Order: sequence, then structure tokens, then C-alpha cells
Amino acid sequence: DIFVAVFITTSVTNWLSIICFLSIGLDESLKILADIEFFYSNGEWSDAKEVIIPNSVTSIGNCAFEGFDSLVKITLPFVGSSENVSDYSSVFGWIFGCYEYNTSSTESQNKTSSSTDYTSQYPYTYNGYTRYYRNYIPKSLREVEITKQEIIPNYAFQNCDLIQNITIPGTATSIGSYVFYECNSLKGLNSDVIGDVNIPLKVTNISKYAFYNCNNIINITVGNLTSIGKYAFYNNESLRKFNSTVDYSINTPTTLNSIGEFAFKNAKLIKTIYVSDSVTSIGNGAFEGTNSLVKITVPFVGCSDGVSDYTSVFGWIFGCYEYNTSDTESQYKTSASVKYTTQYPYTYNGYTRYYRYYIPETIKEVIITSQTSIPKRAFYNCDLISSITISDNVTIIGSYAFYECNSLVQLNSNIYGEVNIPFGVTTIASYSFYNCSLIENISVGALTKINNYAFDGCKSLVSFNSADKYLINIPSSVLSIGDFAFRDAVL
Repeated sequence: DIFVAVFITTSVTNWLSIICFLSIGLDESLKILADIEFFYSNGEWSDAKEVIIPNSVTSIGNCAFEGFDSLVKITLPFVGSSENVSDYSSVFGWIFGCYEYNTSSTESQNKTSSSTDYTSQYPYTYNGYTRYYRNYIPKSLREVEITKQEIIPNYAFQNCDLIQNITIPGTATSIGSYVFYECNSLKGLNSDVIGDVNIPLKVTNISKYAFYNCNNIINITVGNLTSIGKYAFYNNESLRKFNSTVDYSINTPTTLNSIGEFAFKNAKLIKTIYVSDSVTSIGNGAFEGTNSLVKITVPFVGCSDGVSDYTSVFGWIFGCYEYNTSDTESQYKTSASVKYTTQYPYTYNGYTRYYRYYIPETIKEVIITSQTSIPKRAFYNCDLISSITISDNVTIIGSYAFYECNSLVQLNSNIYGEVNIPFGVTTIASYSFYNCSLIENISVGALTKINNYAFDGCKSLVSFNSADKYLINIPSSVLSIGDFAFRDAVL
């Protein structure tokens, strides 16, 4: 039941065509280590269980292995027609049958047999004209090994939803867009352990939608990644470890620069996230749907350090949605496990847009590791978070930064009720700690201004810049105290 192909030097491709093997189309010859004529003459190509194609092969024709309807495993040097193509012939289904179709035609009009599985549509535009192609692979196929190709092309295994194990070369450097899109039976990549995906160390870029809806993946290890594209690991609902030895955690490598929008959306089991300081941008909703999350460490609040608009609030990474002022909250709430935090009016070129944000109800601790200016509205109405840590190098805390954080009991402290404002902060902006009703003790540095409503509603406050209870000790550096700055303090 094993069909093995080994290439030698004497050309026999014409002979292969004569016996209707649908020639692989190589200059090298093919030596069959099985009775190929027997298979053909008896109509038993469908009995072959395994095909091995060596690295000497440089091209494979369309439909070369069509009709191998019992195939379980195939080993080949590359995906598609040849190693370096990047068109409709660069997908895995090419060797089993690629057919142009009209957009109005049904799947059954192109399906080669009941034993094949329709994988993907591929739109290909050339000279302004777009053609569409469909690909079909044996339903029996479970294992694929790619032995040579280092750049895995776009759409390579798109919708190959019955394949369970894929191996790519350890020397691979790139995984293209949509490569494993909807491979929802995939249980191993470069691993024999169920649920393990080992991305080769030299791969620096996981392109958009690369592992979209691969919901059987449990553990992902990576090397020197620099970017993770949008929707890259979307709907990996079984994910328990990403580059981590600890269960239910995501730990990005120190080489990573960017995380695309919705990259880890619906990683529902994840409880802790650590984003390295090397990251300079995080897309909208990158961690949306991480509804078991308890703790997150990020370099900054929002999409990147230094921004000051609707993208600069904490809820951005869990999902930011534009809305009409007449809409209800329920129209935007993504699930029952998220907490609506804030509305953000943003005016640009005279037009005002409004945005809503939602964070997991489970989240309790946030650590900001490198940002030196906490933007306005950063944690506005994040009223379930109990502990926040910001960098000791912070010099600015924006207005409304911790507004209505009425579960906050620790800022830069392990002591319940204690807030330690970094020494370099000179101004407490308006409404910064408004209604942070569980704060008991606040220490400050060289303040010069305490603006309007800065600590209004801090009903549990018993000491300010003092080791003694029931004492407000205003630093001598302070020049002004705004309206209602300490209103409702227990003092």
C-alpha cells in the first residue's frame, strides 16, 4: 500500500504520461519502488497510503496525485508546483487537483470524487483579470511533511481541515498569510505531542490569519519572532501556553516588535499575559476574548507609547468599537464575561466619533513596565482591577487616568490601600483618582500641582504623604491645589 517516488537522471516523464499518471513534469526521471503499472491497470491508485517525494524534485504538475483517495501521509520538498512560486499554484491542493471555476458554480461542479475534501478558493489577478481556483485533497490525508521549503507560501494549507500533523523544515524563515487558516484538526506542527506547535527558531514573522481557527492547538513555542500579524492565532480556544513553561499563559519573546489586531482573540483559557518591553505596537482587540485573564504585563497602555487619542486607553487591547450615541451598551458588548469601561469622544477634522471599550471581568492586576507618561483616561472606569503597577520613571499621570477605579487598592505597592505615586510626577491632573474609594494611604514626590477633583471621592483616604493617620501633608513644592481636590476624604 506504499507508493514511493525517487528521482534519478534518465527522463521517463513521457512514459509516465502515456500510462496516464499525469506527469509530474520534471527533467529528472522517476523510479517507482512499487508496481505503478499494476496500480494503474487495475484502477487501484486509490489504495496507496503513503507518497514520498525526494528533495531533488523541483516541480510538480497540477493533479499529479489526483485520485490517491486512501492517502494518509505525504512527504514532499515544497507546497504547490515549486519552491518559490507565489500564485494559485503555490497551495498544497495543487498536486491533487486545482480547477478554475466561475463564482456562480457550486462546489459539487468541481469536486473530483466523494473521497476528496474541498479546501480553498484562491483568487488570482493577472493583467487586470481575476480568476478563481478551487483545490481538493484526499479526505483520508492526515500527515504532511515538507522537507525543503523555507518560506511557507500564503494560503499553503488553507482550510485543510482534516490534516492532523504537519512538519515544515527547521530552517524555515517565514510563515505566510492564511497558511494554516481553518486547519481545525491540526494537532501538531513539528511535533509528535498532541496539541504542540513548534515554530522554527528562524521564523521571524507570523503573518496575518496564519493559525486562524486552529482550535486544537494547546502549546505554541516560538523563536526570534519580530512580528505577529492580525488574527494570527484568532480563535485558538484550546491554547494553554504560548512561548511559556507555565500553563494558561502567554509570554512574548524579547525580540517581538508588534502584535496585530485580534491576534490572540478568544484565547479563552489564558490567565496571565506578559508582553515584553521590545513590543512597540499592539493592535486593537489583540487579546479580546481572553475572558479568564487575571494578570497582564504590558510595556504601555493602549496601542503604543506616546499616543494620546482613543487608542491610548487600557481597553484598546481587548476591543475598541466606534458607536452611535443612541446605541445601547449591549449592541457592542462582546460577551457576558467582559466589563464595559468607558466612552471616549474623539474629534478629528471637526467630526466627533465615540468609542467603547470592554475588558475581561476576571482581570485583577495590571503592570505597565516602561511607559513614562500615563495617558488621560488610561484606566477610566476599570472598576474591577485591584492592583496596578506603573514604572518608577513615570513623570505624568493624565486626567481621568484612574477615574472610578473603585476596586483599586494598590498602586506601586503590595500593601492593601496604598498608592505610591512615582517621585518624578509633578502634577496630579484633574479627576486622576476620582472616586477611588478604597485608597487609604497616598505617598507622593516633588509635586507642584494638585488639580481639580484629583482625589475627590477617595472616601477611605486616611493619610496623604504622611506616616501618621488622619493627616494630609502637602509637600512644600506644591504651588496650587484645585477645586474639590480632597473632597469626601475621611480625614
